[in-house]
Amino acid sequence: MKEETDKTWIEVHGGYAKDMTMRDEFAKQALHGILTRKVFTTAERISEVAYEIADAMLKAREAK
Repeated sequence: MKEETDKTWIEVHGGYAKDMTMRDEFAKQALHGILTRKVFTTAERISEVAYEIADAMLKAREAK
């Protein structure tokens, strides 16, 4: 068994994405597609579009 001081960052803090919401996950997936197309020119706009897509996905999910 590991000593407290030997634990990895993930073991101590619960993982890199422990606070991610489903919206964040959807935005992450949308971001991947957006970046491959290179349609938007600024990081700010790319972020906005990723979350717009995530919000649309959540809305569609609630409609079921």
